[in-house]
Amino acid sequence: MNKDVLFNIPNRVSYARIILLLTSIFLDDDLFVLTFSVSTSLDLIDGTIARYYRQTTRMGACLDMYTDLSTTTVIVCKILERTPSSGLILALFVDLISHTMFFSVAVAQNVSHKKPKLKLLKIYYNTAVLVTLCAGTGIYHILLYLETYKKVNEDVVRVFFVLFILRSLFNVLRFAEGLARLSDIK
Repeated sequence: MNKDVLFNIPNRVSYARIILLLTSIFLDDDLFVLTFSVSTSLDLIDGTIARYYRQTTRMGACLDMYTDLSTTTVIVCKILERTPSSGLILALFVDLISHTMFFSVAVAQNVSHKKPKLKLLKIYYNTAVLVTLCAGTGIYHILLYLETYKKVNEDVVRVFFVLFILRSLFNVLRFAEGLARLSDIK
């Protein structure tokens, strides 16, 4: 066990995200939104911290991705507790399978999961595009949750719905590339 990696600064940020996420599961309404939002917001800094302190590791990349996927799963489940939606279940399925497929292939090929071959996916992994679509999808989920107990501006929801759909389409592309690359592994 490498304690220097296990407890480096960016991984401690990820552990804080996980603790906040676990806590949020047991909360409702505004307390859930607050705790969940803080957990999600920390995702914007863990990678920056890792690069700044030169503490980027394979473990950190895995921890970050699995925390991201857990975050999406928690908010979708919280929404589904209150409002059934086959569309959200489908989007969650595509998100989970595309991430795990693509990331597993990248690990098997010993390459970065942020270095796709498809030109459209290269656009997605542009930092500005990636942050916009990921944050937009997260905000869309939060808005859907808020709609279960308070009035939310529908025009705002529509804007973030577009970002959610775009990210979902990129997830389909990521799954396709992951599957194609997996078929090349001997």
